[in-house]
This record gives sequence, structure tokens and C-alpha cells, in this order.
Amino acid sequence: MIYETYIPSYPLSEIVDYFWYVNGVVNHSREKILPAGNQELMINLSDSFKMEDYSGEFDKECRKMWFSSILTRPIIIHTSVTNVIGISFKNTGAYSLFGFPLTEFNNYVTDLENVWNNKVTEIRDRLLELESIHSKFKLLDRLLTNEIKNEVSLNGSVEFAIGLMGEYTITEICQKVGFTNKHLNYLFKKHMGISPNKYRRIRQFQKSINMIGSDTNVDLQEIAFESGYFDQSHFIRDFKEFTDFTPTEYLKKNKGYVNFIPIE
Repeated sequence: MIYETYIPSYPLSEIVDYFWYVNGVVNHSREKILPAGNQELMINLSDSFKMEDYSGEFDKECRKMWFSSILTRPIIIHTSVTNVIGISFKNTGAYSLFGFPLTEFNNYVTDLENVWNNKVTEIRDRLLELESIHSKFKLLDRLLTNEIKNEVSLNGSVEFAIGLMGEYTITEICQKVGFTNKHLNYLFKKHMGISPNKYRRIRQFQKSINMIGSDTNVDLQEIAFESGYFDQSHFIRDFKEFTDFTPTEYLKKNKGYVNFIPIE
């Protein structure tokens, strides 16, 4: 399996954390992807692959390029061969690229052919013409910089609120940033496509699942406490919502891949 990363140049680096590239064969045909609290744009350099909806039924086919907003439920993708370039955005960075409220992406995976039309094919075809992954990264850096619709900056109010989430409640955060709960909710949905409370819960869940890591023999009660959960019932509720499993069930399926659960 080949995995490489690349830090884009300024000004794209103001809104994008890094590019990544994965190429290789995995030993399972499907995998469950868990809500990680991030937004990514992905370009498929090989054949399309299928996704399933929450019920396990075939939902859509990912062909050339798609955008994954902050997921609030796990999704299942069909994959045995992976050849993908990805762009991982900073918290509120995707809004600067697309130029319209992220609520329009509906917290799911969106085929960008419905957004960028012919640009999707053009970008992908130009990437396929290049041999080295570094040359692909450099070209993508230039092409995405040309697509930036807004001032290349993160929303300071939302970023500040995110920085307070480990220590304060949403009500307390509103008081510190000087906004009503309604206005903060509006800003989060516009720039991140999700409410601040849902985002806070995903971050807390992520803290717990990263503490578990590849360990299958952990004290779940201690994990819940260290992750900031008020009690076990809230910990179990979030785990079931974001993985479809209880924490105990998850440990039995844990293969050491944080945010990925191989299925077959």
C-alpha cells in the first residue's frame, strides 16, 4: 500500500491541511467509515466504487470526484483496489473553496460532477496524464487555488468556538464569543454543514476512539471518563450512533484502524 502526503502552497494552505494519496490493494471488499469530524474532497484515479446507505442497500456510485462533508453517521464503501487523491480541509476551509453554504451538501457524500460539471473531468484527466504523484500534487495545488471562490481565510468566530469545545458547553461558548445560540448554529451550518452541538459530540467520540486505538483490552469506563462523558449511557449512545455498535461490540471488531472498520 502506497501512502503519501503533501502540504499545499499559499494561499491554499490557509484552508487545506494537506493532500494525501493512497494506492494499493486491501484484503477486504467493504469497509465502514466512521464520522471523524473532517471534510474531504477526493479524486478517484481508477474505477468507480459503490457506497451503501445506512440500511445496507446500494446508494450511489462514486466515479470521478466527490466531496465528503462532516459525516454524522457511518457509511459503507465497496473497495478492494484503491487509487485516490484526497484533500483534507481545515475546519471551515471547504467553504472558501466552494463559495456557498455547506448545508447544501447535506452532511453526506456529494458527487462533484453535480457542482463543478465539466471541471471535474478536466481536473481528473489532467491528473491522469502525469506519472509521479508529486507532479499530480503540484498540479492539483494550482488548479484548486484557481477555484477559490471566497477570501482565503477561516471563519474566526467558528474557529474560536471550536477551540473552546473541550472545556465549555455550547451555551458557555456562545457567551464567550458574544453570539446567541441561534447565530452560532447558523454560522456552523453555513461554514461546516453541521450544528455546533453535533460537531462537539463527534469530537468527543473521536477522542474516545483514538484513546482506544488498536487496543482491544481497555477499561471502557475509564475511556468514557477521560473523554469527558458525563456517564456511561451518554458514551454508549454516541458510540452506537457513530459506529452502529456499542463500545464492547466495537472492541470485538477493532482491527487497529481508527475510523475504519473492515467488513469483509
